[in-house]
Amino acid sequence: MKIRNYIFTVISIIILYVPLYAAFENKGSGSVFVGTGSSGIASEETAFSVIINPAKLSFINKSDIFLYYRNFYLIKGLDQISLAANLRFGKIPFGFAIDRFGNDLYSEYTVSAASAFEIIDSLSIGCKINFYHLQIKNYNSASSYGISLSAIYKVTKSFRAGFVYENITESTIGSAGEKLPMNLALAFSFNPISQIELNFDIFKDNRFDFEYRAGLYYNLNKWFKLMAGFRSYVNSYSGGFELKKYGFSFIYALSWHSVLGVSNTLSVGYEF
Repeated sequence: MKIRNYIFTVISIIILYVPLYAAFENKGSGSVFVGTGSSGIASEETAFSVIINPAKLSFINKSDIFLYYRNFYLIKGLDQISLAANLRFGKIPFGFAIDRFGNDLYSEYTVSAASAFEIIDSLSIGCKINFYHLQIKNYNSASSYGISLSAIYKVTKSFRAGFVYENITESTIGSAGEKLPMNLALAFSFNPISQIELNFDIFKDNRFDFEYRAGLYYNLNKWFKLMAGFRSYVNSYSGGFELKKYGFSFIYALSWHSVLGVSNTLSVGYEF
């Protein structure tokens, strides 16, 4: 416990005194996303599409709402909570999400709204607007916004490709004009058989080297699924399972970092 408290103190100090350049890292949302190694931009999985890849909204026939919780490295108070909904108004798809990361000292809030449309059959383009708000206890707060573009193309019934370009507006935040992260991801998803989905994403944050992410999603039957994944840059492994019945979903996943340890996640949702 002393080691964890020490890590928490160090993280808090870094957050408070390092420029906002380190803020709003792309963490994604959803236990399936975490359980498959933070991959799945081109996946058929639709939960949290507004955050992961808004272009998927065009291919969603039903509406859904999901709540997600993640604790980082078993550190008390260092949490992420997301609420996301995929909705349809006639033929127009719409996604909305609220995400909070941090603790009592430091909190990042992101509110997202997105939509998508098919240019041609099997090719969808998505656009998302993010509103960012940073709150540091006993310090000033700051807000900003950014725009993201994405796409997904169903090459065949079993093979898909996609990309996401976050913060194409090169937005900044705070009076010092600190740059918010920009990142680009190129993704592929393949179903060798109907029960299995394989994901491979290439992710590039403008501040770091390339990261390769791989994930496996296995449908044992209509109501039970298993998942596993790997991230190269942080040398992280992950896994989890999903229970789905009568439109309700219960998903648990964890990721293991070689230095920082385990992060637990939980998602619950309803499709209607």
